[in-house]
Amino acid sequence: MGSVALSVIIPTYNRVELLRACLDALNRQTQPPETFEVVVIVDGSTDGTMEMLENLEAPFRFRAVRQENSGQAAALNRGIVEASGRYCLFLDDDIVAAPELISEHLRAQQSQNRTVAVGQITLELAGRADWYAHAFAEGWRQHYQDLNSGASSLTWEGCYSGNLSAPRDVLLSLQGFSTQLSRGFDIELGYRLWQAGCHLQYLSAAAGCQIENKRFRELSRDAERAGAAEFRMYQRDPATLSQSLGKR
Repeated sequence: MGSVALSVIIPTYNRVELLRACLDALNRQTQPPETFEVVVIVDGSTDGTMEMLENLEAPFRFRAVRQENSGQAAALNRGIVEASGRYCLFLDDDIVAAPELISEHLRAQQSQNRTVAVGQITLELAGRADWYAHAFAEGWRQHYQDLNSGASSLTWEGCYSGNLSAPRDVLLSLQGFSTQLSRGFDIELGYRLWQAGCHLQYLSAAAGCQIENKRFRELSRDAERAGAAEFRMYQRDPATLSQSLGKR
């Protein structure tokens, strides 16, 4: 089998139904299926994920790699190693991709060297969302509305690995995502990619819808972990303060 231009890397842990919807959306891409592959890193799942993937039929090249539960950053790094494409596109397992998502990322990567491309993520609140989830979704919507309108520009702070692509050789040269951070490891990598001279590009048409079922307890815990990660980033490099801790 010949080489592919792009590898879609999806880390997953015990979210088999969300992953199924994510993969179904990749069946409907406008990008020819022979030009990309999908690599799912199963990070110790025990909910039947591997069984579902073993029976998956897809038009694109597909691989499922099982590893012991090691965390999302480690799973993403395993995906970079396993990838055979020149470019890596990271997708969260709860992202339902619009049909143009892969083609938009590949176009951006092929149009300019050393590009970090970030697609738009919309939120769909699942279940009985509480007030905090609605407020979180509104802040998220405003972030992308500002990018879409040109009111703000993409910075390394917006390099979310839920919908992000970059050249594989650059990712390998930087040793991928930091496994020392439980959260914010994608933003930290975005900072290092930017420092390494990569061009940041926002792709409004590379849209994905994230199914958000967290409520106050889970979202506030995420915020606490993000704050702790940002403080560790500041300790490592005080230059991150103005855009990280000083902005939130």
